[in-house]
Amino acid sequence: MVVSAVSAKRPLKDRSVVMIGPAMEAKGGMASVVQAYRDGGLFQRFSVTYLTSAVDGPAGAKLRAGVGCLTHLVRLLWRRQVTLVHIHVAQRTSCWRKGIFLAVAKAGRVPVVLHLHGSEFRQFYGDECGPFRRWLVRCMFQSADQVILLSSQWRRWMECNIPRARVVVVPNPAVCFVDQRQAEPLVVFLGRLGRRKGVYDLLEAFAALGEVAADWRLVVAGDGEVDAVRRRVSELGLDGRVSVPGWVGSEARSQLLSRAGIYVLPSYDEGLPMGLLEAMAAGIAVVSTPIGGIPDAVRDGTEGVLVTPGDVTALSEALARLMSDEKLRYRLGEAAARRVEADFSLEACAICFTDLYRRLVAG
Repeated sequence: MVVSAVSAKRPLKDRSVVMIGPAMEAKGGMASVVQAYRDGGLFQRFSVTYLTSAVDGPAGAKLRAGVGCLTHLVRLLWRRQVTLVHIHVAQRTSCWRKGIFLAVAKAGRVPVVLHLHGSEFRQFYGDECGPFRRWLVRCMFQSADQVILLSSQWRRWMECNIPRARVVVVPNPAVCFVDQRQAEPLVVFLGRLGRRKGVYDLLEAFAALGEVAADWRLVVAGDGEVDAVRRRVSELGLDGRVSVPGWVGSEARSQLLSRAGIYVLPSYDEGLPMGLLEAMAAGIAVVSTPIGGIPDAVRDGTEGVLVTPGDVTALSEALARLMSDEKLRYRLGEAAARRVEADFSLEACAICFTDLYRRLVAG
């Protein structure tokens, strides 16, 4: 069992918010969000007891984490040490696993918040679930006292598909992990490698740049289809200009962002990606797509450049434009940092949670 009572400096004397999610050292955006909450001091502010429901690794380790999390939740509920349960959820296995925690928390008669992160949740619900499983998903989200979504686009989708869910939009918080930036002719991608994130489109767009990108390098970092991406780099003749290091930890990620001249994320599906917010917070010009929560953070021509998913030509042209115009890169990066500070700070997130928690507990 992996349990983290992160309010250690202020011991749990009465009742606490119990937050359930993946191990903070796990790969993926959900873990990055929770890590940002912890590092930003939100757990201490709300006296959060964090229970780890999933870990990276073999099936046995995953099962032990899930059972341990459920056991600890039941124990806290039995002792009446819980004032509210906040569950981070995504698609597929995450959804069904978190449904069990939701049912147990509701049986314990405490308010429950479902916090949806899954970038592929629409595909999961619409294409992978039959009528019965869609009904189960609807029951799950409608029974939650509050559903947190990451963007206005996701809210519109939820209102159309699960209209009885009680939804509120709370964007992911952006944290700047970069102390000093020394921008280089370097394009950086951070995320799971595969078609959904537009990685293969990015490689083709970079290859099409020709002499425009003669002095520029591309780093494509993340887990997923690492070997397939490396093969594609070789097929396009980009060896020496494109590196694919695989998954990088927080320190290596910070080093990449400190050197990046451009951050690129040409995704087909997203929630509100933490890597993009971190790049914006660091003052890096971004090239991305107007999907998920990205348009809530990036306005085309103001904080970055937005292109249609799958449009390799437009992606290549956007990169070429930024590569050849240092003043434009600086202007977009400065505007991105200001936007994050105004609308995506940890303090703004804390204000939303304070209002939400108080309202649910009072209700």
